[in-house]
Amino acid sequence: MNTRNGSRPSPKSKKHRRTICKFLGIAIRIHYNEGIHSGRAHFHAVAPDYEVSIDIETDEELSPTKLPPGRRSRLIRKWARENREALMENWRLPARARR
Repeated sequence: MNTRNGSRPSPKSKKHRRTICKFLGIAIRIHYNEGIHSGRAHFHAVAPDYEVSIDIETDEELSPTKLPPGRRSRLIRKWARENREALMENWRLPARARR
């Protein structure tokens, strides 16, 4: 479950927002305790010119801002598919901590 640069999604954090990976100027973040997207498991891809929320299980874009077409979009989706299990594990961490 490595990214292009060999990094892996990071483990649990006490923060409400965690950057779990960076590649090609794109930060992949999970926002814990976020009240939007109806509790759907998702991550944020953040670059200097856009931010988009993507459902972890379906790759559906959840935010009104859409990914610009092209190489970065393909790489984000490929990374998400390759790291889906680790993304879900990161998404579930805050719920486990509350038990």
